Amino acid sequence: GNLVTHRLTKNADGTLNVSMPSSAENIFSTQLPLTVKLRPQQVSLDGNTVAFPNTTNASYILFDRIEGKRMITATITDVSAGAETGFVLGMDPQLQNTNFYRLRLSTIDGLIAGEEVTNPKPRVDAQLPFNLAPGKEYKIKLVIDGSVCVLYINDQTALTTRVYSANHNLWGLYAKNGTVKIKELAVIGW
Repeated sequence: GNLVTHRLTKNADGTLNVSMPSSAENIFSTQLPLTVKLRPQQVSLDGNTVAFPNTTNASYILFDRIEGKRMITATITDVSAGAETGFVLGMDPQLQNTNFYRLRLSTIDGLIAGEEVTNPKPRVDAQLPFNLAPGKEYKIKLVIDGSVCVLYINDQTALTTRVYSANHNLWGLYAKNGTVKIKELAVIGW
């Protein structure tokens, strides 16, 4: 089995924040290189900042395989109204497999969702309310331990899902229906 631990804190209005316990976060200490495997020309990469153009079709940037326990950190910013963005996991190393998993954040439906993407339509595995608003920044931590993935947003919200193809396959970022910038991107090993 797998163990997922969360730290819960209470706001003044009685609502709860969900974050990663510092003892678990501190285990991730070795920053690993970002090795790009696929980047279309229209997707900008400057150091550890990725900028997606305004396009209705999804644009992707893919990185080398995830292996072992990893934490991916980033800040999502400069999101335009109508845009969708997130992570893709389990991409085929030959880039010929159209089946993968995505963690989707959208300015339209007020949700974050874990989805299995197979042609022609994605299947939602997990979702919860979250408003990705244009003009704001979002600190992201994505923890991958075997097939368990936990997406933390601003140390307030967490979405936990199981992605059997996360390990030993390519991972990446995507955006569509607007512009998105993802900065401070890092992969940190156990």
